[in-house]
Amino acid sequence: ITLSLYEGEQIPYITWFQGIEALRKSRYYPEGKPTSVSDLQRVLRRGLHLYKLRNFLKLSDERGFPTVLLSEWFANAVKDSVKYRIENAEIIPNPIDTELFSYTDRDPGAVTRMLSIRPLVYRYANDMSIAAVSKLERGKLDLYGEGPLLSDLRAQQHKSGANIEFHPQFLTQQE
Repeated sequence: ITLSLYEGEQIPYITWFQGIEALRKSRYYPEGKPTSVSDLQRVLRRGLHLYKLRNFLKLSDERGFPTVLLSEWFANAVKDSVKYRIENAEIIPNPIDTELFSYTDRDPGAVTRMLSIRPLVYRYANDMSIAAVSKLERGKLDLYGEGPLLSDLRAQQHKSGANIEFHPQFLTQQE
């Protein structure tokens, strides 16, 4: 698919969604009713963003431009967030380097140690990882990363009693 921006110039065009930019945040982080003007402004900005995104996706479909999403779950979440089913969607998961990360089939009950390496910011849902680990009877999460949410995540971990060890650092690929 090509798009003409200038007379005689054709460029390839694909829309690729990775995550939070296409999701209705309240689906995963219920905020309740706005209690201040700034809360209301944030809700209205987010609603306007999703409205514009829906119109963009409709226009992309009308013009036959493909939209790439990372999973069926994500495609359904986008549909729910923008109230529109993308007609020209392709599911292409992020690749995994299978030489670096090999898969070993095991019984889910045998998994007792988990690893998360990511920045400690809102867009990566580290709080959901902590909530999930807190529901396990046994198991430990090693959480590597730096960011402004470190103290909030530690407070959540302390309150939930989840078995989490924080490592406020980033790792190299060799590590």
